[in-house]
Amino acid sequence: MQLSLPTIRYLFAVVALWMMPVLPAVADEAGKISFQLNSAAGVKDACRFNFVFHNGVSAPIKDLVLELVVFDRQNLVDRFVLVKSGSLPKGKTRVRQFDFAGLACDKVAKLLVNEVKVCDGGGLEPEACLARLEISGSKSIKLVK
Repeated sequence: MQLSLPTIRYLFAVVALWMMPVLPAVADEAGKISFQLNSAAGVKDACRFNFVFHNGVSAPIKDLVLELVVFDRQNLVDRFVLVKSGSLPKGKTRVRQFDFAGLACDKVAKLLVNEVKVCDGGGLEPEACLARLEISGSKSIKLVK
């Protein structure tokens, strides 16, 4: 059976349209969002945290907001805080600095990424961003999810 050129073009177009929603999702599956606690240092009456965000997904992220829980050396919850990445274009690495007032860095044992409050952009929902989140802590403070 031999197909005519218009039939082949039609079939190619149908297959291409059918694959369009699938291809970005497959490519996007491999992408990760990195979140690193780079350093923590005492300043005045606060602990200053430097976090590194990296967008490894195939679309820009307008804003990423993470809810962190601060645990002390006795493994007790000290506080809940929100950290925001700001705009993260595709492939972009961004450093953000946050001062947690009234907190001594040497009293912090770990930070828990409790949840993703906002993941705006790239067609991702907060749950999908949490699943794609790769984390790493510093030498003295663990970062867990």
